[in-house]
Formats: sequence, structure tokens, C-alpha cells
Amino acid sequence: MNKSVVAFLLLGLSACAGKLEYTPPIGNGNVVTQISVDKSKTELWDSVIASLSKDFFVINNIEKDSGFINVSYSGAPSSFIDCGEISSYVKNAAGERTYRFGGEKENQIYELMTDGLYFIDRNMKLEGRINLVVREDSASASTLTANVLYTVTRTVRIRSAAGGQGAFSDSVTFNSKGVGMFPSPSSGREGLRCVPTGALERRLLQAGLPPLDSVRLVPPLPSAQ
Repeated sequence: MNKSVVAFLLLGLSACAGKLEYTPPIGNGNVVTQISVDKSKTELWDSVIASLSKDFFVINNIEKDSGFINVSYSGAPSSFIDCGEISSYVKNAAGERTYRFGGEKENQIYELMTDGLYFIDRNMKLEGRINLVVREDSASASTLTANVLYTVTRTVRIRSAAGGQGAFSDSVTFNSKGVGMFPSPSSGREGLRCVPTGALERRLLQAGLPPLDSVRLVPPLPSAQ
């Protein structure tokens, strides 16, 4: 089973005995990528390095003079990105089943009914490459900027109740203000869309800093909904 056939089965199809629906995320929100803090550059640098060393980030490169820090994250996408919601409805002699899950979910096994019954084993993985920059604004004030490059990889294995099977893997890359679009499964239908939630940027910006209400966010965080 080639990739185009597998992709066609994964999104946007409906049949008399089953239906697959996709609801994309709404925008990518107001992702905060910069804060200003009442600390000297050295104080802020030391706080960030100490906090990152205790967290799950891998520090790849640091340049204290320029204030540059490069770190990475590898693992589950949940919380850090939003890829909308997928719903698969199946009805056959065994009864009715509905599978509903976030498109960013790390692991999901579900059924799909089109021209027959298919069993889907789906995996999503996130690789984040982050540049942090500590900049001196004055002797007692500094700015911390976080820019994240997201790479999301989707791996799908599909097996037919009739015995056929196939698999494919594809990836998209986008930044903190961007949108990742997986290929459309068919003409006129939208492919899987992924956007940052801003949670990864917030975690990085708050690393080793005072409570959130004592820093100046640029721009301010939106009100909770």
C-alpha cells in the first residue's frame, strides 16, 4: 500500500459504515517569545543556565559573551503544539465505536471504516530546537528571547482487516509564530495542521526567573479562556 493510498485513508473521508472528521486548531494564538527582567545580564544568564540544567532540555551550545544559548527538546508533542481534533466513527457487526483524540497525541490506535475496516497505529514526535538570547538593556535590566524551531514527525502504520498492510512517515517544520501543514490527503481537503501552544516558549522564558507577575512580558500574555 503506497503513501498516497494510506494518506487518503487517514483524513477527510466518509462512508456508509464509517466517518472520519478533522477539526483544525484555531490560529496559533499570541505566542510570547520575549520578556524583560529587572536583572543584570550576568544575573539573568546565571539564572537561566542553572534552571535549564535541572530541566528536560539538552544544552547544545552556550556563548556567554554574546548571550546565546542553544538547547533542544525531544519527546511527546502534547501541551507544546495543537494539531486539532480527529474523530473516527466505525459501525459494523461488532457494533458502533467512536475514536476522538487530539492530532498531536503521541500514540493512538484506532479503527477506520472506508471500503473496509482498517486498524491504524499512529505516532507523533516533536523535536524542538531553541535559540535563547540574553541581552543587556541597562546595568539592572535585561531581555530574554526564545525562538523555537519545531519539527513534528508523524508515523502511521495501517493494517486492513482483509490482510493488507502499509506504513509511512512524514514531517513538518515551523517556528514559534508559524503553522505546520502536513500534506493534504486529497484535492480540496485540508491536511493536518499544527501550531504552537506557547507552552514551550513560556517554560523557557520562565526558567530561573522570578514569579511571572514580576517580569514584563513582550507582548503581554493573553487572558486565560
